[in-house]
Amino acid sequence: MKDKHLTQMDIAKAIGRKAQSYVSDRLTGKKSFLISELDIIAPMVGLPDSLALIAASVGRRRVE
Repeated sequence: MKDKHLTQMDIAKAIGRKAQSYVSDRLTGKKSFLISELDIIAPMVGLPDSLALIAASVGRRRVE
């Protein structure tokens, strides 16, 4: 996210959430994103869709 200059609030707004904490809980593994949310986030980080985003994150704690 840092290299794309995205904040948690940017992502929250893009997926229709008002709280940065919603994204934080998901990035820290406390909760999971919906596939529909990942489909919105993927192009923001340069990936085509949620499947590519999931594949890119396999073996990582977080996608950067």
